[in-house]
Amino acid sequence: MAAAAAATTQELVKCEFEWLRNESGDCIELASWASSISSMFVLTTVAISCIHIRAHLRQSKQRVLTKYTIRVLLMPPIYGVECWLALRFPHHAVPYKILREGYEAFVIFSFMQFLLAFLGGAVPLARRLHLKRRFGGYKDQRHFFPLSGRLKTWRLGAQFVRLTLLGTLQYVPASLAVMSISLVSWAAGGYTEGAWRLDDAYLYCSLITNLSQVWAMYCLVLFYSVCKSELRPVRPVGKLLAVKSVVFFTYSQSCGIALAHRLGWLPSLIEENGEHWSTEDVGRGLQDYLICIEMLAAAVVFSNVFSFRDYKTDEDDLTSKDDWDVGLHDADHPASAMSADAGLPAHVAKADRTPPARNPRNPR
Repeated sequence: MAAAAAATTQELVKCEFEWLRNESGDCIELASWASSISSMFVLTTVAISCIHIRAHLRQSKQRVLTKYTIRVLLMPPIYGVECWLALRFPHHAVPYKILREGYEAFVIFSFMQFLLAFLGGAVPLARRLHLKRRFGGYKDQRHFFPLSGRLKTWRLGAQFVRLTLLGTLQYVPASLAVMSISLVSWAAGGYTEGAWRLDDAYLYCSLITNLSQVWAMYCLVLFYSVCKSELRPVRPVGKLLAVKSVVFFTYSQSCGIALAHRLGWLPSLIEENGEHWSTEDVGRGLQDYLICIEMLAAAVVFSNVFSFRDYKTDEDDLTSKDDWDVGLHDADHPASAMSADAGLPAHVAKADRTPPARNPRNPR
């Protein structure tokens, strides 16, 4: 009996693939190997992000924009550290992943705040859009395909600003709800990552997260399509693509690893210290390991698209002083009057600042 058990254990220790064996024929300690390499990448990612954040704090003159920018710049190091912790403590990898997805929602929320702060706030922006629609010849924003024939057109002004903000910010409470459900279900044994079963919470949490995330990014793109002329000084396209690439690439990568798991391409093994790694653990560890490496590239990209040089107000650092003044939102700044009239004809801007004449027959 003991001999049979020992033989079975010895068989389990054997790797399923030749490339997982060392020269002696034993399994390689993949966890230790991956943790060592990922540590170097994560430390480099943290160093690059900290250097760039320090440059923002020292040289940026737009403190409100800097606050939101730093939240976005923390995305690569936070992703990397959480994935590194998941490699070091694989039994707690699921909570780390759930917390990582929660910060993802916070980044999208902060990026929307960044754009809105540059445009002067929700109320001034709604007023400008209303005047552009009324006097500037702008049309109401139609939805993109395939929603153009299914959703009503959003009127430029207060309705457009309100709906795009709500559409983007709904991702935050949705993520908080999914985080709570996922953590409680995981603690109760009802959450298995990659298990697309009706009796598992992973299916419902994934559906809610994906639908909420897609709608938030759609509203963000719709917001940019209307305000792109005023947002030009801060190069919003590169910033938006950088955030979207991290969000969607990590998700698509996880889907690819889940597909590889279902096709049986991932091995299951037992480390030399006797710790068992199932195919689910290997897939989860592979995802964490790849993110640790990829976040180094993300940190480099973020340091370029979210450069502190974009937030200097010196004329030699900006392509257009007037374009920059469009985004200032300080009520005491002399450019605050310009921001309300950006993109409007001169006679409309002048008339808009003139108090409306009262009707003598109706003094109200």
